Amino acid sequence: PIIALTATADKLTRRDIAEQLQLHDPEIFVASFDRPNISLTVRPGQKRFEQIVDFLKKRQGQSGIIYCLARKTCNELADKLNAKGFRAAAYHAEMPAAERNRVQEDFINDRTPIICATIAFGMGIDKSNVRFVVHYNLARSLEGYYQEVGRAGRDGLDAEALLFFSYADVQAYRDMIEQSEGDAGQKELRLAKLNRMYQFAEAPVCRRQTVLNYFGESYEHHCGNCDVCRNPPRQFDGTVAVQKALSALIRCEEKAGMNLLIDVLRGSQRRDIFDMGLNQIKTYGAGREYSFDEWLFLLSQMLHLGLLEIAYDDHNHLKTTPAGKAVLFEQKQVSLALPPSPEQKQAAKAAPVKTKTQTLREELFELLKVLRRQLAQ
Repeated sequence: PIIALTATADKLTRRDIAEQLQLHDPEIFVASFDRPNISLTVRPGQKRFEQIVDFLKKRQGQSGIIYCLARKTCNELADKLNAKGFRAAAYHAEMPAAERNRVQEDFINDRTPIICATIAFGMGIDKSNVRFVVHYNLARSLEGYYQEVGRAGRDGLDAEALLFFSYADVQAYRDMIEQSEGDAGQKELRLAKLNRMYQFAEAPVCRRQTVLNYFGESYEHHCGNCDVCRNPPRQFDGTVAVQKALSALIRCEEKAGMNLLIDVLRGSQRRDIFDMGLNQIKTYGAGREYSFDEWLFLLSQMLHLGLLEIAYDDHNHLKTTPAGKAVLFEQKQVSLALPPSPEQKQAAKAAPVKTKTQTLREELFELLKVLRRQLAQ
């Protein structure tokens, strides 16, 4: 008998595992991906270092990992944090093995609470009290992001995940993917997953709902423990917009990507639309009331709400899910978000002020941690 075990794998990866191991009609058991104790927050990448310093000041002495895209960034960020009075170390593949082992041991034993690392760090790390994971750069995929986030809060206590993103991150990853070795299909898949990650960062939808729906786990309520739920965007009844999009997609025989579907909805005069006869379908031009960018905004939400999914193994075509069909055929209502107002953006940046009692408790907790470490050693 063969058993294959993995964590945080999407449908495509699970199927690929079965095919690579030549498993015949295997039983597949999927547990919940939900980690409700981890708070998920996404922020634009302007002034990242200043934001990280503010973040760490409120979490003095706590253990955490800051993931960086480049080895050079790991070194520079660790040096700058040490200069600011934090205890930090870098970890990446170019370091000698003995140095990497020392950094890892210091982290596990709480001698160095902050590690600035490439994604090489964390595999097999058995440390229960990681209180935060920060992504200095956008993650490459939702699988990678959620695996890395999952290194926090393994003791079941509250933990935080903070992701910074910018379009420059996306462009840097695209260049790396296009210059890498491998067949065109693999590169296309990695690019598609990168685009999905960027959509996740921009989407005004509950982060946990987005991630769990991506992994095929139905999650219809709002988690209350992410930046979107804490500062909810303005909502409108998006049922008609969703029905138009899904109807158009089905009439395209679910052989359309995001851009083609939007052009059909907006009644584009693209030649290939006429060549495929899509200008003859009933929903051609039915969504002219929204601009191209507005449809991108709406369709991204539909993806994250689990009404649509991307078939990465079928030219990245969009497919309607059972939840989407319930909106289209069973008149299920759905709310979509409008862009956040300036006031909401400002409120999202506001940070709570600590009381004197909280500060004293944190100082006592630090003394207890030192005592615990001495007793354990």
